[in-house]
Amino acid sequence: MNRPVPRRIVAFLQLDIEYGRGILRGIAEHFRPHPEVSVLKFLRPRAYLREEILHLAPDGIIAQVSNREDERVLGALPVPIVNVSGMLRHPVLTTVNSDDLGVGRVAFDHFHGRSHRNFAYVGDRNHAASRLRWQGFQQAAQRLGAPTVSRYFLPHEESDSPYPDRLRRGLVSWLKKLPHPVGVFCFTDRVAVEVAGACERARLRVPEQVAILGTGNDATRLDFAHVEVSSVQLDTVRIGELAAETLHEMIRHPNRPSSEMLVAPLRISIRRSTDKTAVDDEQVSGALDHIAAHVGNPIYVEEVARLAGVSRRSLEMRFRAALGTSVYAQVQRIRFERVIELMTDPAITLDEIAYSTGFGGAAAFSTMFRRHFKTAPSIYRQGLLRDRQDSSPRTTGSKRGDAVRRGK
Repeated sequence: MNRPVPRRIVAFLQLDIEYGRGILRGIAEHFRPHPEVSVLKFLRPRAYLREEILHLAPDGIIAQVSNREDERVLGALPVPIVNVSGMLRHPVLTTVNSDDLGVGRVAFDHFHGRSHRNFAYVGDRNHAASRLRWQGFQQAAQRLGAPTVSRYFLPHEESDSPYPDRLRRGLVSWLKKLPHPVGVFCFTDRVAVEVAGACERARLRVPEQVAILGTGNDATRLDFAHVEVSSVQLDTVRIGELAAETLHEMIRHPNRPSSEMLVAPLRISIRRSTDKTAVDDEQVSGALDHIAAHVGNPIYVEEVARLAGVSRRSLEMRFRAALGTSVYAQVQRIRFERVIELMTDPAITLDEIAYSTGFGGAAAFSTMFRRHFKTAPSIYRQGLLRDRQDSSPRTTGSKRGDAVRRGK
């Protein structure tokens, strides 16, 4: 028996932000080898209307589903649907989304690796993805004995309309009351831009007093910030590819049960808003700035100490007191952080990574990498890239924090 071949796929996405555009690129990647398939692109409507959708004669739909009414309307259509929104806590439709608990954990690790001991979160109380990112952030903090993470909630932020002045004044007041320095993780890049503006109004220095980390790595948002903002980059292209692949299978196998698939975040794009380690020691802070600025070059502890205006012994003692580690170990930590970021780009060779991160050559890089990660750099990289592509099913009932497929 011949399997049905899809002819027309309809995608309803929020294309004014990177999340929707990245998903669309992933959909295109999947269907590019299938010239018999047409993909119709539409902006996500305020409400899904049954008759208007049926008029398009779709064989399948990929859509961002924001509320239960939209879910009801789309779920009643006689075609398979894949949801690519994290708005609903327990989606009924088959869903492909970012691993939001994992996003929160990655954000905490980023701040903790910069020696922050105070943490805060700004998000959307009514958005499931926001609550999960906060949960992952808080859980990671609790595991390491960090104090309770302070929270501030802004209203649902999909609209580009400005936040009310009352809320902006409240955000400024809240930021002033936090213990400083503090790492503030933001639900989205739009929220991060709002926090950056609030810091400017509060005369709080970024990143010295308030380090800011957004989510989405959306240049259309971040370009409007008063400071270059670091951001967790979601693997939106993989979400789009997996959604298209899943929809293709649903068309071929109409009785396939609904499921939820989560895609791990790609990496953190580090910019000015988190590029300082949270320390009170001026000499240590200056040394860290020099290390971060010259991570691609040979770094000598004696030279770092001279630039900091202290002896090598004094600098080592200050590093131990402020960071609990040696100068050399901190240099390696910063280098390997950059290595892992570059490894997620398959277009960059390991030799290029070795030279651009100050290891001087492939042999030295391989030796140091094996010592640090207990495996070869090529094998570690294969795992990183495999995580991006892995969509193999696991048993129902695994925790939501895993990047897995779950039957419902």
